[in-house]
Amino acid sequence: MRKFEESDRVVVIKHNILTLPHMGLEFRDRCWIIISRSKSDPTQASVARTCYQLYAEGSESFSSNEDVAHTRDYILSSLSGKVRRDHQMLQNVLAANTVLMTGPRTRAEIKRRRSSSTGDATCGVEYSEQLYAALTAGALWFLGVKDMVQLLGTCRTLRFDKTLGVMALSNCSVGVHLLHGCSGDWMDLSLQKQQESTGEESIFWSECREHSHVARKKELNRRLMEDKIPLGFSRGQAAQLLSLIGKLEKCFKPFYNRAYVATPFGDFCRARPVILPLPARTDKDANAAWTMEDARDALNSMWDRFGDDFAASGTEYMHVSEIGMHWETIAVAKRDAKTKCNFCDTAKKAIREYRKEANTLMDEFTRVLKSKQVEWRAEGLDDDEMHERRSLLKADMFLEDSYPDPNAAESTADDILAHICEHDKFPVVPFEGMANGLERRNDDIFNALALECQDLCDSFYRPLKQNLAAVVAFTGQRVHRPWMDTGEEAGIIRRELIAGLSNNGFLVGVYVMKAVED
Repeated sequence: MRKFEESDRVVVIKHNILTLPHMGLEFRDRCWIIISRSKSDPTQASVARTCYQLYAEGSESFSSNEDVAHTRDYILSSLSGKVRRDHQMLQNVLAANTVLMTGPRTRAEIKRRRSSSTGDATCGVEYSEQLYAALTAGALWFLGVKDMVQLLGTCRTLRFDKTLGVMALSNCSVGVHLLHGCSGDWMDLSLQKQQESTGEESIFWSECREHSHVARKKELNRRLMEDKIPLGFSRGQAAQLLSLIGKLEKCFKPFYNRAYVATPFGDFCRARPVILPLPARTDKDANAAWTMEDARDALNSMWDRFGDDFAASGTEYMHVSEIGMHWETIAVAKRDAKTKCNFCDTAKKAIREYRKEANTLMDEFTRVLKSKQVEWRAEGLDDDEMHERRSLLKADMFLEDSYPDPNAAESTADDILAHICEHDKFPVVPFEGMANGLERRNDDIFNALALECQDLCDSFYRPLKQNLAAVVAFTGQRVHRPWMDTGEEAGIIRRELIAGLSNNGFLVGVYVMKAVED
């Protein structure tokens, strides 16, 4: 926004408000009265004061979504002015302190800089207080997750405030479910309610209808205000959680908003996000980055050996599953968006080599057959006799259980893969540790490489692993416990946790859920 003179700013703002569609005269007059009486800069305070005060008086004044959009734009433009000014104040303070620490200066210069830094700090506090007042009075309810994260990140005071933290988390579609243990509760890792359920199909398919987020509805999630909650508001974890929610909504939405066909047998697969603040460390500075050992200790304090399995190496612990056969061999490129599954690639390569070898054998049979046909014609054999000789020759060259089977060279990929697995010829180098744990090794490998499973890997596992790597500092082992699985007979739901750790101590990932039709 270009700089206007004070009178110009008021005129521009008044003009914009008067041109808002569907606004009543009383509503416009109220806007104008508040702006006219304001002595502060309209680009920093008046517009926000107008919008949130009017909202506090009654959101029914807004007669259309267009009005709400205009109001949100006014709030953001106003508050962003404060944010920029506040950041500048903080930078000035830091710069002044840095100069004071770099060596001796003249007494006059030091005095001048100290005076300047004190003034900047005072102004910074003043703007933070104005921003806090604007947000708590109602402006926050107009903002999306991204905007709330940016504003809470303005200063330490806002990040560490419990009231703002609860408001911000309650003002997003995920926040209304937190700590309720429902299907939409991303902070629920223990799945206690699911353990107590009967395993109905709705556990997998349904979404929580008990708690719903309504935009601009000033209703707080009361669970977040209780004393015994895992969030440390005084450490800024509400703002950190909100930031992670924004990232997961952006990166994981395709995976938890739909179900994927998982196998040829009617199984389906989907993801359920998990964000869990781990217990605070007592032996380290709160701002120190978390390590894998920190995660091990924190998770072990919550469940027996959970952290040991999460932080283990591939030789110490590995949960064997169809998901794991793909997941453990998926490679994510660091510099581009490319991913590949070595398990799927190995299967495709094995099929190509099978066909190549089978075609070579068939070419050899054709060469020998042509030579024999010359001899058979010289002997005066008729067509029926030559056909019989051909069958005998083929039986001699290719035994009944020969590998590869030349007749299968032109078969489908599934048929060839089945033949490879039946003869225990599938190369297990990419996932040898996993293969050693399979109950029915060849059958399990074949089932995990069905066309539907390879499609699932391409559309679900690979992008999920790539997006998870972009959100966390490092990932741990996939973890499974019997209590994660629910249901009986035809309604079994199997789960395994795939997660990593953020630098600020949040376990971030997904429960990969599979609805199994046994």
